[in-house]
Amino acid sequence: MPRRLLLLGAGPTHAQVLAAFAREPLVGAELALLSPDPHLVHAARVPAFIAGRLPAAACRHDTAALAAAAGATWLRGRVAAVDAAARRVTLADGTELEVDLVSVDEPAVADLAALEGAREHALVLHPAERFEALFDGLDGLVELAARKPVDVVVVGFGTDAVETTLALAQRLAPRGDERARIALVAGADGPLPCWPVAAVAEVQRLLARARITVFREPCVALRANAAVLASGARLACDAALLALPPRPAAWLAASGLALADDGQPAVTPGLQSASHPDWFAPGAAAEAASAALTLQLRRAAAARPLLPVKTRPPALRWLRCGQGRALAVWRRHVLAGRALGAWCDRLDRLSFERAGVAPGAARADAAAGAAATRSAGS
Repeated sequence: MPRRLLLLGAGPTHAQVLAAFAREPLVGAELALLSPDPHLVHAARVPAFIAGRLPAAACRHDTAALAAAAGATWLRGRVAAVDAAARRVTLADGTELEVDLVSVDEPAVADLAALEGAREHALVLHPAERFEALFDGLDGLVELAARKPVDVVVVGFGTDAVETTLALAQRLAPRGDERARIALVAGADGPLPCWPVAAVAEVQRLLARARITVFREPCVALRANAAVLASGARLACDAALLALPPRPAAWLAASGLALADDGQPAVTPGLQSASHPDWFAPGAAAEAASAALTLQLRRAAAARPLLPVKTRPPALRWLRCGQGRALAVWRRHVLAGRALGAWCDRLDRLSFERAGVAPGAARADAAAGAAATRSAGS
């Protein structure tokens, strides 16, 4: 009887795994993908979409088509609970899935409870699958900015927050005028904690050139037309965007899986769960782990011994700066400029295309893919 392999979550590593299975079918297992979202979003391309440099279609893949091309069943549902020892996944509608092997790559989500008023007043960056809904709100803001100055507050720090803020400046005030007053509320450690001093200085210069005001104190609440800072200061706010580092999926804490310091599954060098050998995850080297994870899942599905694999985080840290520019950090070296931006765009495009369904690779057309999709529990 074929083993049942569940790809739990449509994260970026699973996109690459599905593409690999589309090129070379998985043998010895029934493959399923569990995700609630009809589109799998390539998060690295979202800043270019926000800035208006790319259309939505250039940032997303059709989940049903990706699954069909890989010979997988798309289970459209959301996880409520997991029992790792029993290899059981319970969905929000009460459906229980019994599986033999599981790979976890579920996109992290914004912690709306971390900021008072965020549920009512904030547009949310994470998960990236919500980016279209985000811009349903911001399209109106773009139109408003064409008629009068608008105030936008981005709450957060780190790469995502800085990239998003610079992209917003390009979208709302492409000529650096006063049509949009944009503030980045980054907290006491500033926009890029733990980045090299030279990189932080370059980013501060870029933010200043884009007329973005940086506040180095926490935001404690969002109101209908204001962001409230820890000092009591209130910033005028026509729109707020929450770009704090996302939290892992809530179900992980009670799953029984051993977790790493970041709340994601802790894994061995072979990408197996540190506590449950039938569970797999990309681990900290997610961006470099897709080929290794694909290999291990193939061998596990065929009940073959796993091989030692070597994965490592990317040597470069990237930051997309808007206006076609990018910044990269390698060890203590900082590089920036348009040539680097073009290179970064090319890498993002190639990664996006590798994860997509190549012409003729799908085993069914879009209609057949939609027909193959079933809602979990139906």
